[in-house]
Amino acid sequence: MTETDSTKYEELLAQPPTLSGYYLDRKMKPARFFKALRAAKTKAFQSDDVGSVQATLADRDPDLSRTLALGLASRPPEAVERWVIDVARLAAGNVDPNLLGEGASAEAIFERLVHTLTETLQSKVKPVRLRAQNLVKLNLVWLIRRRSLDPLRALNALSEISRKRRQTIHDDGQKVLLRAHPSQWKTLTVVTNLSSEEVKEANETRDRAIQTREQLQVRVANLEKDTEAKQQENDSLSRELERLQLELASERSALEAQHRLRDLDASEAAARTRSLLTGRLNLLLSDARDALDFEPPHIEAARQRIDAARETIVQEVSDSNE
Repeated sequence: MTETDSTKYEELLAQPPTLSGYYLDRKMKPARFFKALRAAKTKAFQSDDVGSVQATLADRDPDLSRTLALGLASRPPEAVERWVIDVARLAAGNVDPNLLGEGASAEAIFERLVHTLTETLQSKVKPVRLRAQNLVKLNLVWLIRRRSLDPLRALNALSEISRKRRQTIHDDGQKVLLRAHPSQWKTLTVVTNLSSEEVKEANETRDRAIQTREQLQVRVANLEKDTEAKQQENDSLSRELERLQLELASERSALEAQHRLRDLDASEAAARTRSLLTGRLNLLLSDARDALDFEPPHIEAARQRIDAARETIVQEVSDSNE
């Protein structure tokens, strides 16, 4: 530590705990830092303190191990957790500016981050490899605590780093079991249970999908039957409608014909009446009048003409009734 840093450190010790103080004191443990923050009732770090640490973080914590220690410690204060998550987001964005695209899921962000860091995570240069590993862990802290990252998806993404084409998953599993310390068995069991739960959920989802498909198939079959029955009923109604339309057209034609015949009969009756009045009846009545005009009047001749006219009328009425 330089003389300037030592002076700053002594000044910071006399003040409420700060981020700068934590990163300057390499021996300060997270638990001690948290205790000091709670004692000082610190709810948030000062903006100039945060800005100072952000500007010098690459020098003060080049491999991010000090920041990761804060994130992995038990029950970190809210101010510390916000700081750790901000560092994780900023570091991830520096790796890939498109990583934090709008609407990206936690799983998509983590998988892309691991894919981008694959070569760095396998680097033979320890500081480079360690920083990449710590960056992945920091993003796990962020995505699990704030974005509910699916742990199995995260493990699958990590498995892509060390997967060897010539080895099977079965072989890898055997080696892990042989090399695992008894204290690690619980960890392996957690992973196994997690996988089993995922498989169980996948099977249940598959079964529900199959059941839903079968229900839909039955429903479609019933709908097809109903559609066919409705189509047959519609065809029958269409034929009945066509028959009724033809029948109606025929009735209309017959009615129109009857109207024409009645009009013709009326015309003929009127013509006969005119002929009767202007013809025979007019002549008979004219003769009867002439017979009455004689001196002395020919009463009998007039009577005969009138009787003839009456008989003509009766006969015409009889013919019209027939």
